[in-house]
Amino acid sequence: MALNAKGSPCWWQMGENHFFATQSLANLEPTNIKYRIDNAFHMLRHFEGMDEQLQTNLLRAGHVEKNIQAELTLPGSRFFSNFALDIPGLLNRICLYPSVILETGDRNIQLNGEVSSIDFPNGIGTRAVVPVDELSASQRAAIFLRKNRGLDLLHLQVDKVPPTWEFTLVLRPTQQGHVFITAFPGPPALPLPQHRLGRKRQEECKAFWDKHVFLVEAG
Repeated sequence: MALNAKGSPCWWQMGENHFFATQSLANLEPTNIKYRIDNAFHMLRHFEGMDEQLQTNLLRAGHVEKNIQAELTLPGSRFFSNFALDIPGLLNRICLYPSVILETGDRNIQLNGEVSSIDFPNGIGTRAVVPVDELSASQRAAIFLRKNRGLDLLHLQVDKVPPTWEFTLVLRPTQQGHVFITAFPGPPALPLPQHRLGRKRQEECKAFWDKHVFLVEAG
């Protein structure tokens, strides 16, 4: 059992790959999860905003204001500001709730869990990616392609993106500890298809995103 920064237990339950999960549990606590400033920049697309210190750090690291604002406005699932606004705060939050480690098919591990609705009655964030087969016939007819994250992806305009209490955290185990890759509110998802993934993995990812749609609010 790992402990969070305040000494509270961090519960990580094992998924199907018992050996892989067991090896990945060692020293898994927020203070042992490392991240870089580029991870913080990437996570702007999964937070509602940022504090002044993070903005200062991003600018010092060479990220320009235009790109920072672009990340903050990308369509996608975002954690509510009352849940987390940065990576350390997010890790300390989700470490308090049960998670299951899932096999990802690559060098990463994926943790999926759910926050108590008693603690956060309005949800912890938005679920902006949903399977096409969850949509009604009229909604499926309204799906359109839009450039998102550099790719032509499926989108659907809705009055309001629904809330979620579910979270997904992706980490990479290393000999020095765990490295933060990404996190987002909602169920697990495959990466966007990219050439660096290799042909087989790229095909798997493309098949996933061909069947999932980004929800975007009208206006």
